[in-house]
Amino acid sequence: MQTWMRVLVLFSLTALTALVAAGSGSAAAPTQPSAAVGQFIVPPWEIAPEPGVEADSEGDVNIAAAPYIAPAQRLPVAGATGAGVSGNGFAGLTLMDQRLADNGNQQSVSPPDQALCTNGAQVLEGVNTVFKLYSTSGGSQSDVQAYVPFFFPGRHQVDRTTTPPTFGPFVSDPKCYFDTGTLRWYMAILEIDRDQATGAFGTSSHLLLAVSKTSVATTDRDSWWRYSIETTNDGGDASSPFAGPCPCFGDQPLIGADKYGFFVTTNSFPIVAAGFNGAQIYAFSKRKLASGQLQVTRIPTGNPFASEEGGIPYSLQPATSPTPSDWDQTNDGTEYLEQALDFVNAGDTRIGVWAITHTKSLDSGTPAPVLAPPAIVVSEPYGAPPPAKQAPGPHPLGEFLGDPEELVNTNDDRMNQVTFAGGLLYSGLNTIYSLLPTPAPNAIGTAAAWFIAKPQAPSRATVTAQMVKQGYVAVRDGSAYFPSIAANHDGHAVITFSYSGAHYFPSAGYATLDAFTGLGPLQTLAAGQKPTDDFSGYPQLGGDPDFVARWGDYSAATADPAGNLWFATEWIPGTFGFIPPSTSPPSFLANWGTAIGEFNH
Repeated sequence: MQTWMRVLVLFSLTALTALVAAGSGSAAAPTQPSAAVGQFIVPPWEIAPEPGVEADSEGDVNIAAAPYIAPAQRLPVAGATGAGVSGNGFAGLTLMDQRLADNGNQQSVSPPDQALCTNGAQVLEGVNTVFKLYSTSGGSQSDVQAYVPFFFPGRHQVDRTTTPPTFGPFVSDPKCYFDTGTLRWYMAILEIDRDQATGAFGTSSHLLLAVSKTSVATTDRDSWWRYSIETTNDGGDASSPFAGPCPCFGDQPLIGADKYGFFVTTNSFPIVAAGFNGAQIYAFSKRKLASGQLQVTRIPTGNPFASEEGGIPYSLQPATSPTPSDWDQTNDGTEYLEQALDFVNAGDTRIGVWAITHTKSLDSGTPAPVLAPPAIVVSEPYGAPPPAKQAPGPHPLGEFLGDPEELVNTNDDRMNQVTFAGGLLYSGLNTIYSLLPTPAPNAIGTAAAWFIAKPQAPSRATVTAQMVKQGYVAVRDGSAYFPSIAANHDGHAVITFSYSGAHYFPSAGYATLDAFTGLGPLQTLAAGQKPTDDFSGYPQLGGDPDFVARWGDYSAATADPAGNLWFATEWIPGTFGFIPPSTSPPSFLANWGTAIGEFNH
């Protein structure tokens, strides 16, 4: 199992005095002496790496695992020219919004991990350190709200009013969900303590939750119930068959819900040491969370893949559902989860379908949910993807450093978002693919593999599943990556993804999808205007030595209560970016944006 590093950079609002990015992953990096980058001095408080070991996923691909996708399946993208977001969507949060929030007491972060949820009247979008509310037509309903002061009053991601700056908690990987049963909004994000003076990671971590007190969302923290669940030793205790060194943190919280429960899964990694302690599952009563009560139930995963090399459960994606009629109420409540089964980046032709049953017990004082061992479903081939290319264009930060244009990191082939609607599970992941029947290094790219499976839990302790439909999104002369699927109760679905290639700057795309006809024509929501020009791909700034820039670790998609399909993903709007440090306007060390789309059936 691999982990990766999220890159953070600090810089002045009035004049850029340093160019930096994350270090190699050592939590001690913030306390190291200042260093020179070109003619600029990098102060030690400018560096804020994510814990963990940087994975070499972009170079660790198995070409032999690349499935061949016939040319007829590699559809050209419609409407891939022109500026801005198309008429069925609007521009969302950007690096600029994130950096300037909280009066500038923020860090720059790449990539924008995506949160998206809606009640049909409001749309809530989050990225790593901020969130914002919109009307369904794209009008602003709030300022950009930083997560750190939302959860920690009086604290900031970094307080620039002190000399030197002081650090607040590290937060990352937001998710959100509007529940049509309780009519409440649910948010989740990870947190790791930091030394206020040095920015070095501390020895405790938490899963943070927020649940709205009414059906109307605001950015006022007092209108939410806020909870903190310590995760410092989760995955490292004696009850885990994969126990490793702790203190640990719960990476990439993934959320799901059925009629009774709200579920969060994480990947447990040591904060400073190398290692992986497996997936962790947390279950909560939705009703209790919505009334200000916290009762945490941890569900051990066991060791169902003990016979497989590297067979540790990872990235278990719980499912969300669009309406109460979509929830499986057999076995006193059943929640489904999915995961990819490529444990050692060798490629695979299987996915795992899990079930948590007896979820009704979460409403009681003695919760007793049951985790059924996973069903193994034969799937189309998939494997760890290569970096994606992008069209040539201006990249002023890279040019200033004397670096070539970046590639786009597509990470790995873990399972992305899962939706359970109409009795079917919709999901997707990144995969390597071959343009030729016999894979060759010069003829591979990244595609989005998608799956529609039908699960069933015959009893509390068993789950079965069968594949209904599957396929790939593969862009001609390019790559498609980080898919998410929104589905409604009527069986209509939309898959969103980012794409780029020889003729495309990084863009936001989508296509219709259903269990009968499969994939519809690929469409463009927001056509990228420039290449990504991101500090995370420049080695002088501590970025990737092979010039591979970070991209959204995931996109997001959801259905509103009326069945309208919403989706959001990353693109490059080209409206801001790096400006040489001698100039007066703010200069940004990445140029990403997000786009939010709606598809009304």
